[in-house]
Amino acid sequence: MLIRVSVPVALLALLPLAGLGGAEVVLHEPVPVPQLRCEGGVCRREDAPSSSLPEAVLSEDGPLRPPMVPATPREHEPIYNPVSADEKEPLSQDSATPGADPPPTRRTRVGPDRDTLPEAPFEHLYHEVFNPAVFPFKRMTVLDAVNDDETLRLRDPARSLLAPVSAGRLAEGRDPFFGSVVIEFAAERPVPLPSPAAGVRLLSFQSNPPAPLRFSRDVADNLYVTSPVWGRRRVTYLVDAAQRYFAGPLLPPEAPLPRLRDVPAAQLFRLPARVRRHALQVLQHIGVAAHRDDDYQATLSRLVDYFRAFEQGPLFGHSGSTYLDLALSQRGACRHRAYAFTITALFAGIPTRYVENELHVFVEVYVPDRDRGYWRRINLGGAPMEQRLFGTDNKVTYREKGGDPLPRPEAFRNTTPRKVLGLPPKVARGPERAGEPGASPGGPARGGQGTGGGIGSDGPARPGGNPAGPGSGPGQGGNRGQDRDVRPGTGSGSSDTDSPVENATAPERSAAAPVEDSGLIGLPDPRLDPPAQPLIPTSVTVGVAPEPAVPGLIGHGLYRGATVRVRGQVQARSGPSGGLEVAIFLDTPKGPLPLGRTTTAADGSYTAEVEVPAEAPFGDHRILTRVRGDESRRGSSSGKSRAH
Repeated sequence: MLIRVSVPVALLALLPLAGLGGAEVVLHEPVPVPQLRCEGGVCRREDAPSSSLPEAVLSEDGPLRPPMVPATPREHEPIYNPVSADEKEPLSQDSATPGADPPPTRRTRVGPDRDTLPEAPFEHLYHEVFNPAVFPFKRMTVLDAVNDDETLRLRDPARSLLAPVSAGRLAEGRDPFFGSVVIEFAAERPVPLPSPAAGVRLLSFQSNPPAPLRFSRDVADNLYVTSPVWGRRRVTYLVDAAQRYFAGPLLPPEAPLPRLRDVPAAQLFRLPARVRRHALQVLQHIGVAAHRDDDYQATLSRLVDYFRAFEQGPLFGHSGSTYLDLALSQRGACRHRAYAFTITALFAGIPTRYVENELHVFVEVYVPDRDRGYWRRINLGGAPMEQRLFGTDNKVTYREKGGDPLPRPEAFRNTTPRKVLGLPPKVARGPERAGEPGASPGGPARGGQGTGGGIGSDGPARPGGNPAGPGSGPGQGGNRGQDRDVRPGTGSGSSDTDSPVENATAPERSAAAPVEDSGLIGLPDPRLDPPAQPLIPTSVTVGVAPEPAVPGLIGHGLYRGATVRVRGQVQARSGPSGGLEVAIFLDTPKGPLPLGRTTTAADGSYTAEVEVPAEAPFGDHRILTRVRGDESRRGSSSGKSRAH
């Protein structure tokens, strides 16, 4: 299917409409487009106030637009609810259709569990609310203190106002994130709000329908939003976060090595006496003295190396302290690692936070950098569970600016998720800083703290030791198409010649090396992943709606930033063709550009609204689609033939 990318008159132009209904056809007609004013990387309409949500932000990785989503919740999108007067539970646990999954909760207390054995396979769900996507590191519950009974809590529930930055501009060394959630407001009741990182700045926000909003945060950087009105609204907010929160060296090369004594006293927390005795046993077992004169980074590295080496298996010991048994046995998944690490690091003099969402648990530590200390995210790994993402349409995965400088033992590297469905493509713009510690040839995110190895997750504990998360469990989440390890390169299936993935530039890999999903969906390589049984052949067609109604007009005239609806059909030679993931590309002379992904319905049909990327060259381009295979069905591509 051909579409035409026309010369844009503005960064975010609209689809030009031609008079197609009358006898006289107007092929070109001027369309008034509001001019954009870009200052400090933030672009707004000329007549828009500086506090309004921008039309786009220009980050290091290229233009980023706010999510184009309706005010009503989409399928499987949860509804965020206010907390009750005592702020212990959500005001309502109901979630109206189509927000089918249970509402997210912010827990005020987290206790350990002793269920450290591998679980029966089932899909764990994750709802991505940010663009770029931070999967699986959304911050929903953050706790930073310990009770006498070894449960975790928030040190201070008091909140302070988080006002928008007056200039509303991007700052050097910080990356922007658009968030979008649906909230059921109750007048003046705070609503827990997810955040992509600690220490975010609020740049702007918008409510649909309009309503006054007030943002706040507590000492652990949990975010909240409050409104004086009642009712359901979609809240879109733009924040930015320091790049060094996510990855890269802990300290600048010229910075002096900090000692534990350099941690500000205000950041330290004194454990209860009973917990201190147990934490001392753990430090002695690890071989860490944690004297005030000890090197901060060396102490942190030793702790990370130990807690990343946890494995799932039977829990040894019956000391009367689950924390002590977990830490000494090195047993458990992400929630066990993060829980035990938090207590141990706090005792060692390293300020630490326990962070969880519906899928994964990780930690944050305070890094003393002279007078500019900051919080740093550390992924400790987890269980290699099957995972499915919702809300990733028209989003990209955040590209970390650096690698992981901390130890990565074998047990950590072996916790790659068994299967992840719904991942957005990775940002391909900007230089890869592969020379930093922990970076790998596949990019700094792989194998570090991004979307590579060591992210196996099982979420916070539920009663009985099972992971908790909105909608987690068998039978949740609609179509559950199987997936397999997708590898760029040689594929099988119909029309596979001259495919987008084969044209894409990718680093060379040996057959023994781990293979990364580059964001351009490939097909299974039989040399690396031979099928256990013959796969059912499939074929995929693609079309653009509405079809051209003008004789002789080939394709649609579109501006960069315009939205086009793509639809088609996946047919299997035998058996069902539903639940398969379809990737959509724009074929250009410079190579294929990923437009988006969707999933086939039960009859194999699919529909998706995609955006013409800002980097698309002018001219006529074909739209291509590729469908992932699964354990029984072969992948296929629409090839370069003109469809419909």
